[in-house]
Amino acid sequence: FREFFPGEIFVDPDLCIFKAFGDRSYTEGAFTKESALWMLQRMYSSKITGRTVPGNFVGGPDIALKFGGCMVVDRSGQILWSHQEGIGSINYEALKDALRRI
Repeated sequence: FREFFPGEIFVDPDLCIFKAFGDRSYTEGAFTKESALWMLQRMYSSKITGRTVPGNFVGGPDIALKFGGCMVVDRSGQILWSHQEGIGSINYEALKDALRRI
């Protein structure tokens, strides 16, 4: 993962981040508008950049198909921005604003 994430990587063996983002699975909402938008965004991004992250669907079915998310956290631990994977498209303007604040 160093090719994509050159900074620190934290291991979460208890899946606390997945639980914080709702402990949702891709199969729960596979046929919703939000899931369709998420999948289109992922496919478009991979096609444009030519980059994919290997191992994204590794593990048993209880782990491999989990929705996670991403967040921007400041040095004090306050969450400045978050996005639940599989729920619509990422609001990049809000993300840029959060990144400017750190």
